[in-house]
Amino acid sequence: MSTIEFAASDWQRLGDPDPALLMGSRDQLHWAVQLASAAAATLLEPRQDDSHTALEWLSRQDGVLACNTLPRGVRVALRPSRLEILLLDASGAALAVQPLDGRTFEAALEDLNHALRSAAVPIDSIDPPAVDHLPEFGGGTSFSFDPRDAFAELGRWYANADMVLRKLQQAEGGSPVRCWPHHFDIATLIALSADSAPEAARSIGVGMTPGDAYYAEPYWYVTPWPYPAEPRLPPLAGDGSWHREQWLGAVLPGSRLVAAESSARQADRLAEFLDSAVLACRAMLADAEHGPSRPPSSP
Repeated sequence: MSTIEFAASDWQRLGDPDPALLMGSRDQLHWAVQLASAAAATLLEPRQDDSHTALEWLSRQDGVLACNTLPRGVRVALRPSRLEILLLDASGAALAVQPLDGRTFEAALEDLNHALRSAAVPIDSIDPPAVDHLPEFGGGTSFSFDPRDAFAELGRWYANADMVLRKLQQAEGGSPVRCWPHHFDIATLIALSADSAPEAARSIGVGMTPGDAYYAEPYWYVTPWPYPAEPRLPPLAGDGSWHREQWLGAVLPGSRLVAAESSARQADRLAEFLDSAVLACRAMLADAEHGPSRPPSSP
């Protein structure tokens, strides 16, 4: 029986357009989400784990990634399906909506400064975010809301991921489900040894990323930490496989997930993959010696 239980009716069917065709839109959204995280980085007290810059998926407003609450109770959010930045009040209602289509990143940053000041948020200007880790963009390049169906599809990827990860968090006692602007993944962390030193504490990371240098399509991942020196990698259910280049983890690429064409079959395939991958990571961490002393470079 699956430990991750959710109604197939809550799953939004994926695959239109094909996962391999989302890269350009994904790169734009990766840049766009920096606007929300930069506002939080400027206005909130820093945290050692950078969680003050993380975002939360809210199903209201057609699905948005919203930063932590800022002064005056407002939040800056990205609506992936429409390539828009929103300023939300404490109730989640939109105070301002800024379409990014045709705007440069620099112009969008100034637009957001103006919206925050108009909402009486005490700020001179948002500190420009570090962008050296991002895909190539900026420097005068304008956002383009085209093809529109790709942005809508990426919104469905995040909506599904948030729904599934919240179920997993409840079942496994994971950390709050958050989107991390550096890799643009949405994830939870299952802690297995809370009393250990942070870099040695055993844990399992579970999440979805819309694609990166390793896979040019969205994919799900399950990663053990620390990496076992000689891991046993059993076969995975749900058409998953093991990734071993620079990081170790179970992966389910988007193309394999959407090959199960119906909503119900996609949901079942993902649940099967996550169940088997979490179980495999628990087993390999139970007896394994600690791996490298540095944090993983995985998603």
